[in-house]
Amino acid sequence: MTEEQALMIAVFVLHHDQESKLRSSEILRKAIVPELRQTWQSQGIELPWHDQSSLHDLAARFSRLLNRHVDNVPASRRQIDGNTNGWKLGPNAGSTVTATTPTLVVTDDTTLIGLSGEYAVMSEILAIGWNAAKPSHDNGVDLFATRKGEIRTVQVKTATLSQLGDGTMRFTGSTRAHQDYNNVQHYYVLVFRTIAGTRWQNNYFVCRSHDFDRLISRYARKNSSGEKWTIEVIRKGHSFLVGGEKDITDKLDRFQERFH
Repeated sequence: MTEEQALMIAVFVLHHDQESKLRSSEILRKAIVPELRQTWQSQGIELPWHDQSSLHDLAARFSRLLNRHVDNVPASRRQIDGNTNGWKLGPNAGSTVTATTPTLVVTDDTTLIGLSGEYAVMSEILAIGWNAAKPSHDNGVDLFATRKGEIRTVQVKTATLSQLGDGTMRFTGSTRAHQDYNNVQHYYVLVFRTIAGTRWQNNYFVCRSHDFDRLISRYARKNSSGEKWTIEVIRKGHSFLVGGEKDITDKLDRFQERFH
């Protein structure tokens, strides 16, 4: 690994992470994920994707390269600043950010985020042979799906994780709507929007309403009036955990198997 490559990794991770400072090992842990493999390989950077037993030695070498940059570059021109106790973006990080890590724009309009998830799910439903439509009024159903005389209703919930690495995504819904449509023809789809290199990536968790009811009963919390429920899904490493406990990773992106 060269100093330039070490700086590229550090700037990329720190630019997309919500922590102000990270240690070398933390930066590398956030960098060595499958979603970023193509990004690094396109820059000629090889990392220990399958065997991370050498991560300690790599972190030490990585830290030395960042230290060299700090020691040899005037403070006003540094891309990275800090020391082994924690690295942060330097005053001149913008040049690397612009060249290799374009800012991923995400709207703060939750209505638009919700619509983006609904239309993404509609696309997936169409691709497996169902016709899909969006009702003119949201009364607890976001999508209708029909095929050969069968009809399904779908509730879509979308959350964004706008940082690299571990984090929590929260989904909120109406208790009344859940009760009204808790039947075998009704489905829930949770859409996880996460960072994959220099782009956004969607993953989908599809389940029938009665299965989702069990998740709500065990993991959701209600507001003071009981009218709203909130359920958290934590991304930890490569896993997605409902309530920080139930692993649903192997059930993601399986429309063909789980929507029928």
